[in-house]
Amino acid sequence: MPGNAVSDFCADVDRAVRTSGLSVPHLVRRLGLDQRRVDDMLAGAVGAPPDWETLVAPLLHACGADPAELELWRRHHAMMLRENGTGMPRENGTGPGADAGPGRQRVAASGCEDGDTGAGSSP
Repeated sequence: MPGNAVSDFCADVDRAVRTSGLSVPHLVRRLGLDQRRVDDMLAGAVGAPPDWETLVAPLLHACGADPAELELWRRHHAMMLRENGTGMPRENGTGPGADAGPGRQRVAASGCEDGDTGAGSSP
């Protein structure tokens, strides 16, 4: 549903993945993730907020997000959880107590740590 916090967050992650120039199938194989789960999240077709630890952070890290960028993304994820009414994030970014920071800062991750661009093409 357009305009809600979860779909907006998923759209931001999708833009970061596309900006990286890496193909989604390559990332899925590299990270050992479920293709449908990643595709659904990137399309915003999820029934619940995407999990930070097992899906969002590994995907953004593989797309080249450095620790500072990952922290901004973690805060963006925490804000999405708050806006969605799914609870306050923990200190690790997924439950009660974390600072959601300044809000919806977007970080466009690019490249890949190991220089492997996968089979995809740049947008």
